[in-house]
Amino acid sequence: MESKGKQKAAPRAKKKILTTERLIVGIVLLAALGLVGSYVYTLGVINYAWPYPEQLRFMYNLVTGAPSPHYSLEEDETIVYLTWIDDPSQTMTVQWVSRDDTEDSLRYRETGEEEWSARQAESVHEMVGAEGKYVHWITLDDLDPDTQYEFELEEDPQTHLFRTMPDELDAEEEFKVAFAGDSREFPYWFEEITANIGEYNPHLLVGKGDYVACEGIPSSRNTAKWLYFLKTLEDSLVNEAGEIIPYVLAMGNHEVDPGYPPEEGDDPNEPEEAEYMHNLFKSPLNMPPEDVFYGSLEFGDYLQLLVMDSMHTAPVTGSQAQWLEETIDDNYEHIIPVFHSAVFPTNKDFYDEWKEDIRQMWLPSFYENGVRVVMEACDHTYKQTIPLEFASELPAGLPDEEEYLQLPDGYLYEGKDGMVFFGDGGWGVGIREVYNPATTWYLEEAIGWRLTEGIETRDGEQITAPEHTDDGKRLENVEDARHFFGVELQGEKVTVKSINYEGEVFRESIYEEQWQSEK
Repeated sequence: MESKGKQKAAPRAKKKILTTERLIVGIVLLAALGLVGSYVYTLGVINYAWPYPEQLRFMYNLVTGAPSPHYSLEEDETIVYLTWIDDPSQTMTVQWVSRDDTEDSLRYRETGEEEWSARQAESVHEMVGAEGKYVHWITLDDLDPDTQYEFELEEDPQTHLFRTMPDELDAEEEFKVAFAGDSREFPYWFEEITANIGEYNPHLLVGKGDYVACEGIPSSRNTAKWLYFLKTLEDSLVNEAGEIIPYVLAMGNHEVDPGYPPEEGDDPNEPEEAEYMHNLFKSPLNMPPEDVFYGSLEFGDYLQLLVMDSMHTAPVTGSQAQWLEETIDDNYEHIIPVFHSAVFPTNKDFYDEWKEDIRQMWLPSFYENGVRVVMEACDHTYKQTIPLEFASELPAGLPDEEEYLQLPDGYLYEGKDGMVFFGDGGWGVGIREVYNPATTWYLEEAIGWRLTEGIETRDGEQITAPEHTDDGKRLENVEDARHFFGVELQGEKVTVKSINYEGEVFRESIYEEQWQSEK
């Protein structure tokens, strides 16, 4: 007899939690969330200067419509740029990048003349990080001062123009120099500001460092960035007469890796670690000894330009300080030092060891030789300091110790006849927050995306200043932080114009025996 007990039910098949369809949907949702998050983050970068990772470059380009900061050299294309290694009134160094590795010739003549002169390229070498791209250069000499010349390259028959510099200036004649630094991040702003530099019509452009985020490392990607930098300058640095505007570049921390000594007391990088700078640019910085990247460029008797290395591939003490003492010359009407890293910062630390060394070893020499304008960069903000005088003893009646700086052999303090430090690099980078000028003793003006706690200097240390009602305030004029400086020399007069990326002069400072500023 069969048992009538209950039969066991067949086991249910287990449902798969992770199916192919669910996996696809999850991936799509994560990708969508990532794009939305990247979009929101990019808006934060644009509007609030949030830190910007290069991995989000594509999203920044998508949101802003900005071009890619990379350039590919065409087969028959040349990129031409000019600088000097000698007297700007009698020479011009012509440089170009192309795919031709031959020592092609260059022909040139004074505009209006019939006969051409020809010169062979002095040097041709392969661009680092790039096969099939070559850097050429040649220095034309025995030229006439303040004269327009035209030239053609054998591999590129286009006619280019340049002008030599005056060997002297009349009392009413004006000489214009543009200064810009930190161009390495956002191509939209970089291109706008560079175009405005060309429209400003300067005699030359001086770069204050950090042009490309290459860290000195040769690669095809970094080469494409440098080609983009060179091409943008070629397109924009043409004055109203159609002449190419020459440029001279100082070293920045992003031209070499690491940008600064990793520990206090360490030596700076070796010069060969800044490969692109030495590979691409022939300038007074490469005059003997050729392994340094600082130098002096003299314009008649009216300007000595001191292009210096703020602890990137040369120590600021020792050989460079000795070179400064031997080279700086108070016989020039104007002396303008330029270097990358701000020793009177708006965002970074005041008491880095090498900044103290610069203040102690360079600034007294600057002041005692008549320097009144100093150009800095690095902090990704806009800055103008109060005028700072130097003396071995403090004048009577100075305010509290928070309002001056003691050096080993003297003091820096506010004085109408002092040096003004202009910075801090806004040629295309994301803008950072700034110390509040109301509570930072050395700042006359500072512009970033917002104000943060000011700083005081006391007993050799940087300390946070007392809280101010404006701390944390977002600045309405933040766009002015994207800027360059136009320095205009006329006799003993110096005018420094702060020009934003829209081409507007938003601040003007004039030195004639004493400083005066106009907002």
